[in-house]
Amino acid sequence: MRKKLKLGEILLETSSLTKDQLKEALYLQAKENISKPLGEILVEKGYVSKEDVELALGIQEGYPFISVKNYNLIPDVVKKIPKELALRYFILPLDLIDNIMTVAVPSICEEILNKIEELGFKVRIFLGRKEEIKEALKKYFD
Repeated sequence: MRKKLKLGEILLETSSLTKDQLKEALYLQAKENISKPLGEILVEKGYVSKEDVELALGIQEGYPFISVKNYNLIPDVVKKIPKELALRYFILPLDLIDNIMTVAVPSICEEILNKIEELGFKVRIFLGRKEEIKEALKKYFD
């Protein structure tokens, strides 16, 4: 069985969080003996964004991460998701093999999965940064 990564370790790799900031947040969490989640403390301190924490939590649950900044979109695949749906939920279609659509999304949401499945596709999810996905969608739809 694969060892579950700690949230702080993931944030050190995927965000601008420093080791010193992580140590401080862990110290505050232990010192004050609070049950507040580490991610919440880091957001309150301004060390990471809520999106950073959501992305890290998804990675912690085993969803793979992809940077879509320089990803070459396949127009025939992108247009399989209606523009309104893609822009509302930040769904970036990456690939379609047989009936399995690979998408990048900023966070895992059952509603997103259901919307894509309603279109007749099985879904393979990658997590990506919301701003990168937004920019890629903007390039395609503008």
